[in-house]
Amino acid sequence: MDGDNQYRDYSTQLRNQEQILSDISRRDLRQIATHMDEVQARFYVRRYYDMQRDRIRFNNQLRTLGDKPNLLLTAFADISTKQEDLLKKTLDDYSADHPVGTWLRTVRGIGPVIAAGFIAHIDAGRLCTAGSLWRYAGLDPTQPQKKKGTTLSYNAELKKLCFKAGESFIKTKGHEKGFYGHLYEEKKEYYARKNLAGEFSEAAAHILRTKNWSKGTVTRTALEAGRLSDGHIHAMARRFCVKIFLSHLFEVYCITVKGVKPPAPFALAILGHAHRIEIPNTGSIVAFADPVGDDLIVPRDEERPEQDEESDGHGDDVDDVMSNRAPKKKPRK
Repeated sequence: MDGDNQYRDYSTQLRNQEQILSDISRRDLRQIATHMDEVQARFYVRRYYDMQRDRIRFNNQLRTLGDKPNLLLTAFADISTKQEDLLKKTLDDYSADHPVGTWLRTVRGIGPVIAAGFIAHIDAGRLCTAGSLWRYAGLDPTQPQKKKGTTLSYNAELKKLCFKAGESFIKTKGHEKGFYGHLYEEKKEYYARKNLAGEFSEAAAHILRTKNWSKGTVTRTALEAGRLSDGHIHAMARRFCVKIFLSHLFEVYCITVKGVKPPAPFALAILGHAHRIEIPNTGSIVAFADPVGDDLIVPRDEERPEQDEESDGHGDDVDDVMSNRAPKKKPRK
């Protein structure tokens, strides 16, 4: 009986917590978002995904039980759902109040939580180029791999956000306005053709030599044939579209927040590539119509100019599957 009483008392406490959450008004959330700083925003983004994971687990447990009632699991699932909803609304207000958020909210595949996460993690005062943002997000293939007992050279939370954004972009590839989803699809097809032609044989041999793949698996079979697996091609194309998104995000941040014209991308300024992938949806950003340097960045329509697949200004992403290889050094003049 004592166990049953404790069970009922605990259930009552959970219901009281649920009522407290229900009493929080939309105005309260708006006020919280107004006074939120980057540290709090990063914490709320982490908590949102924690609550989302818990809600999925509790609901899976309830489905496993079937018709058997379980007050605790039901209460846990309800509270997690309410917490998730409150955090999402708060982060939605936070991103809406930020100048970069105005653009992020127009990007198909970027929701209020991911938008708030990117805003909270980017510091344009410390990041001087789009390449430095790639490195901060763990997308630089020359970075040392994660090892136990060593300090990471990138922001792990930002890297997770980039992965989530990439997977979200992929889901928009069939949508008319899925700009980065279309980039993913185009690049995946391009990489697949090069893979079939054997142009990634060096990368395949490197992966086969440095990683232990089980015999008989699809991945090992492809690598032994001198080709990358479908999973590698998928990851390369996803990283490509995320890198382009981060480049655009950095440019938007520099113009709308810092009021300066960002430096030209390395591929265009140094390597001499001729093609540039333009930022989508800039017509929604007032700052883009204002002078910020020698050149004006004016609103553009959402149509992307056709580009040569062989020279898109950003190169191949095959180095990302050979990330423990030493970077190539340029010969001195």
